[in-house]
Amino acid sequence: MRKILISSILLGVALMMTAAPALAGRGWCRADPIVSFDGSEVQIWVEMPAEYEAYVNGPIEVTMRHPKGVETEVLFTDSGFNGYGEVVNFKKNGWGNSACVNCAEASADAFPVDFEASVSLDAKSLKKDLGVKAKDVPLRLAIVDSTGQEYMVEATNKGTRLTVMMEPAK
Repeated sequence: MRKILISSILLGVALMMTAAPALAGRGWCRADPIVSFDGSEVQIWVEMPAEYEAYVNGPIEVTMRHPKGVETEVLFTDSGFNGYGEVVNFKKNGWGNSACVNCAEASADAFPVDFEASVSLDAKSLKKDLGVKAKDVPLRLAIVDSTGQEYMVEATNKGTRLTVMMEPAK
């Protein structure tokens, strides 16, 4: 019985030690405006590495370009990064300016929406404190449609773009 107990403890410690590197890594901070297109709710996750959040000096800006005739609405915004909030803009036309991630699976009723997100950073302090140029700070943009399907792209804080085919509400 004692051998089994000691073996179990050693196995547990070994498993924890091998899992530890997987737990380490970059932490990401998120903000999430929620909007609707023709009645279909869409959650927009804007994420940046936690080590850069202190350098945010303005609101998260999210712009969505869509076809004419699509009804849009802002359903929810949060405090953004450092309390600067979120600015949500809808623009008719001009869509389709980035690679469409789900065009092949879309129905005939679907329409494209081009999502773009950017975050303003204190470039001078970022360079002084971390030796990083503001244009090199990663930014993720994830779109979660009304079915729960998530589409993600990573670029930089200067402008991360993603085009998604949206299905109108049934």
